[in-house]
Amino acid sequence: MENNEYEVVRITKEGVKDICYLMNAVGNSETNEAWYQDKFNTSFTGVSFVGYVAYHIETKEPAAFYGVFPCFMMCNGKKTLVAQSGDTVTNPKHQKKGLFVFLAQKTYSLSKDLGVELVFGFPNDKSKNIFYNRLNWIRNNDFVKYGFEVFSFPLNRIMRRLSLIEIYKSYVNFVCSFFPTVDKYPQNSLNNETSCYLFRDENYYEYKKKNGNKIVTILGVTIWFKIDHSLLIGDIWFNKNMNKRQVVIAIKMLSFFLGLNRAELIVYKEYFLDKFLAQIGDSKFKISTGAINLNSINTPIAVVHTWADSDTF
Repeated sequence: MENNEYEVVRITKEGVKDICYLMNAVGNSETNEAWYQDKFNTSFTGVSFVGYVAYHIETKEPAAFYGVFPCFMMCNGKKTLVAQSGDTVTNPKHQKKGLFVFLAQKTYSLSKDLGVELVFGFPNDKSKNIFYNRLNWIRNNDFVKYGFEVFSFPLNRIMRRLSLIEIYKSYVNFVCSFFPTVDKYPQNSLNNETSCYLFRDENYYEYKKKNGNKIVTILGVTIWFKIDHSLLIGDIWFNKNMNKRQVVIAIKMLSFFLGLNRAELIVYKEYFLDKFLAQIGDSKFKISTGAINLNSINTPIAVVHTWADSDTF
């Protein structure tokens, strides 16, 4: 990339509108400034708005963006500042200029200066070659997805078609009011299975609530979920001696009352939930996970995840 072709500026609250511009340029018109401002406001970590926008100097047009979202990880008993690699987008007019790699490297340098020790993420098929081969990421295990079909009146689908999603959200709140909520936010379900997992406290849960997710307990099963076209479960807690059928019934019952015809769990391969669900159904596909150790490039850290770790949950 020619440095004299682009000006690179750290993202700010005011600059979020330029990320929306870029998202619209690639056909993602569902984003809005308020949502991105909440997403980049990770003040509970002491660090916010971490990333860079590249502007085309001649036209002043936003050309590309790369950013990360700080959070905490518990690793070998130590609470550590880390970040998830999140939104990355390049204006079609400015592709093949090396902006993705350039902005990522600049963001990692900023992150390290801010005390971030590791950046993790879930590269898709289009980007994973760049992350693993050009940005020195080390691949960890994969996510696998399990799905359950649910016989229910398709209220969610109907309300979406009628553009009545706000009314549907009110209905979801009404349904959830009948189930007990947690008195104390639960820790990551993987905390007893690994030495490195994302740390959750009240501040983290409050931050994630902005994505519209909820926690309820049904039939002794606590489910952290959000709703898209199906029930998306980010994490789940239950007694490991519990009957497998009871866990599935709880998931399907929640889906039924919410008017959803499908429930999905995306879980970390070869850990408890994967082994548990493999006895009930088949996994359909996998999602890559990886990380870069900012303090020691090429030194792996075996981080494990739940789907709730994703910035989209």
